[in-house]
Amino acid sequence: MAAVNGRTRESVRGPALATALLFVANGAVFGAIVPRLPDLKDALDLGPAAFGLAMACYPAGALVGGIFAPLLMRRRSDGAVAVATMVGASLVAAVLGLSPVVAVFAALLLAFGVFDALTDVAMNAHGIRVQLLHGRSLINRFHAVWSLGAVLGALGGSLGAGLGATVVGQMAVAGLVCALLAAAAL
Repeated sequence: MAAVNGRTRESVRGPALATALLFVANGAVFGAIVPRLPDLKDALDLGPAAFGLAMACYPAGALVGGIFAPLLMRRRSDGAVAVATMVGASLVAAVLGLSPVVAVFAALLLAFGVFDALTDVAMNAHGIRVQLLHGRSLINRFHAVWSLGAVLGALGGSLGAGLGATVVGQMAVAGLVCALLAAAAL
């Protein structure tokens, strides 16, 4: 097998697959939440304005996470940060359905936004590092498998809703599966 950057293609295939798995998990956890948002809104008996304000906590959290990602990545490797924060995002998603009041729902969305942005920055930095090891463009493939994960997560969420699965049960399963996928990327 031909060497790339002093390494065989087989020796860089593992890191590329692990990174792709992380992108799939990140897309899937986000995708799993979206189809259940109407159920969460109804369970909390929220009007459009209150729901919109609660939902604004996700991008607010992402803003905070994006700002602090470089600081965290200076202390730990981008791969370690990506995996740890993806597990965090997945665990937040797993308990999202347990929100008893809008304040808890908003706080969980804020936390999810922080973890998701930390994951995004670290995961993309790690993807570039793996791409450099591989010797050819991979970041487009990583983003493609993120989309695949998002579609699979959304299909799972839609199927669960259609089959009458509780939001609590479905979010717990989706969050735990995505946390396990992220941990497998180690």
